[in-house]
Amino acid sequence: SRVKANTTTGFSIVSWVGDSTSAGKTIGHGLADAPDFIIFKNRDDASDWPVYHTSLGTDYAVYLNTTGAQDDRGVGFLNSTAPSSSLITLHTWNLNNGTGDDMIAYCWAEKAGYSSFGSYTGNGSSVSVTTGFLPAFILIKRYNTSAAATNWEIHDNTRNTAGELLGVLYPNTSGTEGFNNSGSSITTNSTSFTVNGSGGSINGNNDTYIYAAFADTR
Repeated sequence: SRVKANTTTGFSIVSWVGDSTSAGKTIGHGLADAPDFIIFKNRDDASDWPVYHTSLGTDYAVYLNTTGAQDDRGVGFLNSTAPSSSLITLHTWNLNNGTGDDMIAYCWAEKAGYSSFGSYTGNGSSVSVTTGFLPAFILIKRYNTSAAATNWEIHDNTRNTAGELLGVLYPNTSGTEGFNNSGSSITTNSTSFTVNGSGGSINGNNDTYIYAAFADTR
């Protein structure tokens, strides 16, 4: 693999040529710690963007470009092998290891005070999620298969400079910015964020969610 990495912030970009005949193929990611969040893309095919999240484990993918719940790929996603401090293990899936295809992966490892990757269960009212820092950017996806499909949501404190983070972007659509005042909103403080209301995309009762949050470094 070819790698550009910043081990201080826990972020790397990795490219390689796929080989779907080789289950157990490994690629280096350049980080000193195991990645907690990885976005993959087959650059040569018109295909989905599979996402690995540490809270879902090695067999389940979600797709950055769709509204779907977690997809049980079994061994086919990451060869049922958790990323290590140096390597990502692949199976024979075309979406991240297509033969002769150019691949790209964006990898993040959690860093205290800068990034947080985890999960929570909604209650339809108010849920606080501890990050250890003031979040500036929050990406959320409902993943349980028992609920209806929902958009990914992005909230940030640049478009919303004070109070609730009501402005939301949906990375899986081409839609414009939304303001989900009546459904759900997010408030932040120096160590956490709180999802409010009953909006299904971030706080449905008994629904489960993954998130990626990054600190304000201004």
